[in-house]
Order: sequence, then structure tokens, then C-alpha cells
Amino acid sequence: MPEPIVDNPLRTRAETRRRLGLLLALLGTGVQTVGLRPDWFGLARAEAIGLLQLLVFISGLGLAVFGGWLHIAARWNGTSPMPFVADVGLRLAFTGYLLTAIAALADILGFGSHPNPSEAYFGPWQAAGILLGEGLILVGFLMAWPRRASSPTPEATA
Repeated sequence: MPEPIVDNPLRTRAETRRRLGLLLALLGTGVQTVGLRPDWFGLARAEAIGLLQLLVFISGLGLAVFGGWLHIAARWNGTSPMPFVADVGLRLAFTGYLLTAIAALADILGFGSHPNPSEAYFGPWQAAGILLGEGLILVGFLMAWPRRASSPTPEATA
């Protein structure tokens, strides 16, 4: 009778981190959606995007980026360190998040097109900065995603 296979505790921990990362990314995407479109969830929405909406959007995106980082880092879990390209990719993703947060709050921070407004202003430059930052996040995660080693062809093994 064959012995039962015992799970490797490191593999179980990595699998838990992967699942937690996906859960945080999905939760962050939901929070981000609430920040962008509160009316979809029956929440009151003003005529323009307000500071609270921007903060909810940024915190949701931050949670999604952190969850993505946790998931990708768990996929690289092994004996060797993460490759250079993957490390640069994750740093690029966090840089994209920082750019997104700065672009969204540019006027509030005092260096946007409407410095220190009485109400939060969200214009085309902020939207372009957010899109650029989210593009950097996407490129960074694509760079960091582990690729499967291609299986050797039969000619190469012969």
C-alpha cells in the first residue's frame, strides 16, 4: 500500500500567500470601484469627484497593488532569489502606484493646475496621470509574472 503524500509546509504557506494576495487584489478592486462610481452602490455622489472619493480610489488601488505583489512574490517562492527583471517589475508597479496617487491628489498637494482648491478638482491632467500610473503598474506586473520554463523538445533530449 503506497504511503500518503504529505504536503510540504513551505508549499502550503506559499499557496496561502497566493490566495491572500488574490483576495486582497479583488477586495482592492472593489474598493477602487466604490471610489470611482459610488452611485453604482447606492451611495451619494456629488457633481464632481471629491476628496473622499479620491482617497477611497487610491486606497483601493493600493490594496490591489499590494495584493498583486503578494501573489506574484508567492509564485516566485523557491530556493533561488527573484530574478532581476521580476524585481524591477515589482518596483515599477509600486512606482506606478505612487504616480497614480500623486496625480490624483495633485491639486490637493498644491502642484496641480488648480493649486489648493476649495473643493477637490479632477481634470484631464489628473486623469492622464492616473492612466499612466496604472499602465506602469500593469507593465510592472507583467515583467514580474513568472514564466514557465519551456519543456525540452524531443530533438534536444536525444
